[in-house]
Amino acid sequence: RTVFDRRSIHFGSDGVVIEHANATRYYIGVYSFINSTYTITAQVLDPSQQERLPLVDGTPQAGIVARGLHRTYIFRLPAVTESLTFSLSTIIGDPDLNVTMVTTHQSIVRRKYGSDVIVIHHAPAGNYLVDVTGYQDASYTILAVTDQVGTLLLDGVPIRDEVGYRQYDYFEVYVDRTDEDLTVTLTAFEGDPDLYISDSVRRPSQRYGTYNFSSRLYGEDAITIPRGLLRRGYYYISVFGPLNNCSYSIMSTFSNR
Repeated sequence: RTVFDRRSIHFGSDGVVIEHANATRYYIGVYSFINSTYTITAQVLDPSQQERLPLVDGTPQAGIVARGLHRTYIFRLPAVTESLTFSLSTIIGDPDLNVTMVTTHQSIVRRKYGSDVIVIHHAPAGNYLVDVTGYQDASYTILAVTDQVGTLLLDGVPIRDEVGYRQYDYFEVYVDRTDEDLTVTLTAFEGDPDLYISDSVRRPSQRYGTYNFSSRLYGEDAITIPRGLLRRGYYYISVFGPLNNCSYSIMSTFSNR
């Protein structure tokens, strides 16, 4: 029998919008077809007010936005950091990204078709307003990450990012079951980044002994760890730019194949 008023059952990210919502309590259920790792948020949008949803360092957040409308987020940076990256990874449609430093009112805009990335070097402490605008109806993942943490990869959710020449970006995957293979795929858009994975070293590098798995092919790199070798816990991932600045997408997937 039906025990819900609204639902979303797409593959990957899901979202439900309740227009003209009543002032009452809403009950939410998350059902898993397979073991899953996810984030969930609820946001009340009042056209007469500017609602701001907080972003957590290194934690991607799924969202949806209609054409011509906005979703506003806020990221609070407690101290100066060498690098602050805002990544808008498109799942469906075409959203645009605008980041504003509150104290200086300086704005940076990215309006490429598909995914957008903004990297702020020597980012000052303070509040950053992050505006996602729907050039088309869009489903997306938004991420703010400093160089102090590794970005958590969610199953089947791609993250768009950039890495500088001879620099590293860091990611993490949590494994809670060992009956499926884990595959990490690195797709280059510009440059030729390399991929390293460790089950113990938090920041693997090209240095021998810091990684268990590596892929240094030209173009796309992929590493599959078969279920027989998997263990429960975190796997640590680095993306390295050995020859030039790189633009790329990275994704982790679990599969029975």
